[in-house]
Amino acid sequence: MRWTRWILLPLLAGALAAAGCGRQEAERETAGEQAEQAAERPSDLDAVRAALGISDPAEMEAALAAFLADFPESEYRSYALRRIFAVKRQADAEAALAWARATLAAEPTDGGKGGLHRALFEHARQADDREVALRAARDFHAAGLEAPGDLNAVAWSLVDAPGWDPALGARMALAAVDMAEDDAEKAMILDTAGWGLFKQGRHAEAARALERAVDLSADPDPDTCGHLAAAYEKTGEDEKLLALYRKQLERGMDTAVQSRAETLVTRLGGDAAAFNEELWRVRYARATEAADFTLTGLDGEAVSLSDHTGKVVMINFWHPT
Repeated sequence: MRWTRWILLPLLAGALAAAGCGRQEAERETAGEQAEQAAERPSDLDAVRAALGISDPAEMEAALAAFLADFPESEYRSYALRRIFAVKRQADAEAALAWARATLAAEPTDGGKGGLHRALFEHARQADDREVALRAARDFHAAGLEAPGDLNAVAWSLVDAPGWDPALGARMALAAVDMAEDDAEKAMILDTAGWGLFKQGRHAEAARALERAVDLSADPDPDTCGHLAAAYEKTGEDEKLLALYRKQLERGMDTAVQSRAETLVTRLGGDAAAFNEELWRVRYARATEAADFTLTGLDGEAVSLSDHTGKVVMINFWHPT
């Protein structure tokens, strides 16, 4: 029996090894097939781009519907649903509204629901039906959806357009801030919130929200800086206002901001010429040498930046649009 066992064990081990190799080979083949299928399958961005490139409205709608079915978790669901609504609205506005409400009830994702709420709001706003639009905005806000981009779009319409509801817009934006995924999006939403607070006369609160927006941006948006400057003017925070102007002007020239800064420096008892000299020192200290490049001019001749070393060069890019 001992002899038989020692004979059988190697045979059994060999059989198991062979079985294991066969299984591994099958797994490799399956993995290879899956990789090939994944490589052939378009990404959600590719799929939605392809759908949007279709000129026939009915075919575009069908392609977008297929995209929604194929990519249930895509970040582009909101956009796809809004485009489907737009196509349907061109054909029959009432049918489009019925579709949007029914789809909203069945849509599984917050992003998709946000897009449909936004579509319903924008439809009413474009129809100049203020009551229906405000009700759509309130419904959107009350839903508590994780849809910061669409929330901010509706909030900005309420804040920026005269005669709407900046208070509701500010509340919607403040609710969306913590949902934002990156600092750039947070800064944009805080700008909406701050401007909504400003429109309500809550200037100190507006300044704090707009300060956060500016602080989140390596290169603050000029509109956000303009909103913050307006808030500082209302609160009388001249030193903060001058610091804001300096921050903008250190990054580049802006004649309107330059003029306001010089006026403020003089009002505060400073020297506008010395202020400007300091700005230029900071600009020169931050300056870096431009990388050389060669482009073809309108005359067909190659032009290199290095051909004009020591000269002031203005570059005007033309493009066929």
